[in-house]
Amino acid sequence: MAGNEPLIPSDLGGWTLAVAGVCRRSFVRLAGLQLILAVTVVAAAGAAFGVILLVQPGSVDEHGLARTGGPVVALIVVAVVVGGVAYAFVSCASLSVALLDVAGRRATVSAGLRIARRRLPRCIGVGLLALVLTGVGYILLIAPGIYLGVVFGAALLGTVVVEGEGIARSLELVRGRWWATCGRLFFASLASWAYQIVCQFALTFVVFGVEGVVGSDSVVSTIALTITWVLALPVVWLPLSVIGTAVSVVTYAELRGRERPGLSVAVLAAQMDN
Repeated sequence: MAGNEPLIPSDLGGWTLAVAGVCRRSFVRLAGLQLILAVTVVAAAGAAFGVILLVQPGSVDEHGLARTGGPVVALIVVAVVVGGVAYAFVSCASLSVALLDVAGRRATVSAGLRIARRRLPRCIGVGLLALVLTGVGYILLIAPGIYLGVVFGAALLGTVVVEGEGIARSLELVRGRWWATCGRLFFASLASWAYQIVCQFALTFVVFGVEGVVGSDSVVSTIALTITWVLALPVVWLPLSVIGTAVSVVTYAELRGRERPGLSVAVLAAQMDN
């Protein structure tokens, strides 16, 4: 790693070790932030569903699905917006906690949330613009969408949270390093897919085991399978979310280190105070 900095690798091997290091150091705090996100999203969706039932009782069919209609659509949009804002907020907080942790500073969840509160408006605005640009790129020629997807996936969150910048700065950081950055993100995606496949096979065996014990056509079976899925979800989702944060912060730090040799993690952490 460049200058023995734990977040600024010099090659793919160093990048992989740095990602693993972030996961090992900050897993509990990052998982806690993801649980905050999950509770917020579930609460927003549950509240929207409950209000739909109260305001428009006939708006839910026999399968529990909402029928379309003005109030229903409006409430669904509100729930999606709340979930999107929560996602942006937790993403900013997660990156800041991981960076503070490596820099040896006080990396509590509350410290990450304070930084995220300052960066949230820019994160939402820049994130929406990046989403639109990437979508247009895919629609028009596909290749521009792929290019922008790699740029924004690698650098956008870091430039917003650490530097208070956005799209132009992300493009500047990735320029000349697009293929290497794309390779790192592709490697992370393959690892994520492999993990999900393994979890899916393991969960299938567990479900078959539960059905073998309690049967498959009873209320007890339904309850047991529901509990199994609820318990299995964090096992699959939390590690992937934490790894996603680690990939984001290490890839951004690597780009900054390539731009300015000798850069330290302490400098990156200090920039978040501005």
